[in-house]
Amino acid sequence: MNKQERQEATDRTYDSWANLRSQKGRGSRVCQRWSVFENFVEDMGLRTRDQKLIIRNPRLPYSPSNCFYGTHRDAHNCGHARNRMICWKGRTLSVADWERALGWKRSTLATRLHRGWKISEALARSLPIKRSITIKGKGQ
Repeated sequence: MNKQERQEATDRTYDSWANLRSQKGRGSRVCQRWSVFENFVEDMGLRTRDQKLIIRNPRLPYSPSNCFYGTHRDAHNCGHARNRMICWKGRTLSVADWERALGWKRSTLATRLHRGWKISEALARSLPIKRSITIKGKGQ
């Protein structure tokens, strides 16, 4: 990392820290150690361009054990009670992430689960294959 890139990363990290400090006034709790920017950097490292500071559990204070840098998708999956996490074949993903991983359209898995399907059945059963019917040499 050259000097300019390091300065940009430091600036992004400072912005995250400053935003965190401003949230403290709105009721968010921040660990005492992070009242000093250098401590925040020591614990979290420098933030890259595509990352943001994410809190794992919003009911707990911002702290090294409760925060990480991640993407927008990570933020969406973290700390939201509405996101149903499903463990299947050794992987734990949200319903939306399972749908993406399997190449299914949005809400396919959610609909199956809402209809009472077992998790293993909902994930193991592939989508029906659309087949064309040929009548007198023409596809329909």
